[in-house]
Amino acid sequence: PTLSDAADAMRDGSILEIGEGVYTEALIIRPNNTRIVGRGHVVFEKAAAKGKATFIVEGSGTTIENIECRKVAVRDGNGACVRLEGKDLSLEHVYFHSSQQGLLTGSKPGHVRIRDSYFERLGNRGQAHGIYVGGGVLSIDQSYILGAKSEGHEIKSRATHTTISRSVIASLNAKDSRLVDISNGGIVKITDSTLQQGPNSANSDMIGFALEKRRHKENALVVQRNIIILERNGPNRLLHSRAKGMSPDISDNIVVSPKETAFKSTNLEYRRRAEAGLTAYPAVPMPLE
Repeated sequence: PTLSDAADAMRDGSILEIGEGVYTEALIIRPNNTRIVGRGHVVFEKAAAKGKATFIVEGSGTTIENIECRKVAVRDGNGACVRLEGKDLSLEHVYFHSSQQGLLTGSKPGHVRIRDSYFERLGNRGQAHGIYVGGGVLSIDQSYILGAKSEGHEIKSRATHTTISRSVIASLNAKDSRLVDISNGGIVKITDSTLQQGPNSANSDMIGFALEKRRHKENALVVQRNIIILERNGPNRLLHSRAKGMSPDISDNIVVSPKETAFKSTNLEYRRRAEAGLTAYPAVPMPLE
């Protein structure tokens, strides 16, 4: 009769199927290797358990599919659609938006996989973000992360390995911060995607790498075969890194920037979108095929 009854009945390996509708009740997922699947248009709105999130995932090996989550706000400003307290999470075809935070994890989240998903209008006072992963491994594929608000990053990752492929990460017209903030460095690969830094971005950096004091021992950054658009009103910087001894591989990209970047020799660089054959702002070009 209720979502909490269903959650309480779950055991390791259970599948929870949720019918179409708008739900205002949050869920705490405790068992391992479970799936939460929306059937039809399933929306969670303004739902938060323990003053944290719509879905608090305490178990490991959890998959959440076909869920829309919106308007999550809590007192500490970190209201998330999903708060991962266990390990190994997969998000498939989810739409998280208009909340303080989309995904928030602890420092040991295992492997976080995001695929075919949409994150939009997420962030809070520069301390909450579209996606925040506190460690482990992060993989993002075929997803959209757009318009972080209130000076949040679209993606903030402390993972040892971060991979982003076939995705769109764009400021649009939002007052966001960095598109991708790799706080502690690590092994990072961004390929076959579109990255657009918008005119109202609060931060001149598009990508931040190892800018915080605690840093991973192994550091490597590969950014290849992307469409990169730097169109902030004011200074624009494709990469801001403090990783000592690392030579980033930023190559084979189409780059639109009002001024030359530090990576002109290894990319096709243009001053305006029209020169690159791209549609004018505010359109966001799709990733290269």
